[in-house]
Amino acid sequence: MPEWHTLLILAGIALGLAATPGANMAYLMSRSMAQGRAAGFVSLAGTNAGLLLVMLVSVAGLASLLTAMPHLWEAIRLAGAAGLLWLAWGYLKPGGGHATVAAQDPALPPDPPARLFGLGFATSALNPKVAAFFIAGLPHLIVPADGSAVTQGLVLGLTYIAINTCCDVAIVLGAERFAHVLQRRPALAQVQQRAVGGAMVLVALALTVDAVT
Repeated sequence: MPEWHTLLILAGIALGLAATPGANMAYLMSRSMAQGRAAGFVSLAGTNAGLLLVMLVSVAGLASLLTAMPHLWEAIRLAGAAGLLWLAWGYLKPGGGHATVAAQDPALPPDPPARLFGLGFATSALNPKVAAFFIAGLPHLIVPADGSAVTQGLVLGLTYIAINTCCDVAIVLGAERFAHVLQRRPALAQVQQRAVGGAMVLVALALTVDAVT
């Protein structure tokens, strides 16, 4: 099982990512504003299903690789650190694409529940921010000495999804007001992205030092 300090690191990263504008946030905002909270929650179920799929694929692949080639663990950690630094650069570079989120037209035609769920699933499953975290970030938080990599991965992944869900529920409930805040105060989104990017750099550097010592 993951240790408490690992869960705290995960919670900090999850909160930062969930609060940073991106594809999932834009989709949930637009659907909630267009069709109301019920549609927003159906869309949220879809985005969570996409998160769950990416998490399960990531955990299964990591466990298989560690079983087949256990000596490559440190190489995986170093590769993951590079991935975290790449993701951080997306937040820190001038004009980074994560700083703002364009509010989609709230007058969009209504979609049936199946389409709301399906589009939410696709938006999340194909979201590069989601993939980068589970593929590049999650391996850093798994410590072989703490037990099964599968168990740790599932606990960490489900914890991430739970934290993300709490933030997304708040987005659905306050979609219109939240969208207006981001539009009126773009500096707020920039502060968020700088903080998330800086945190990712620190985690990547710390884990790189741990891998080579």
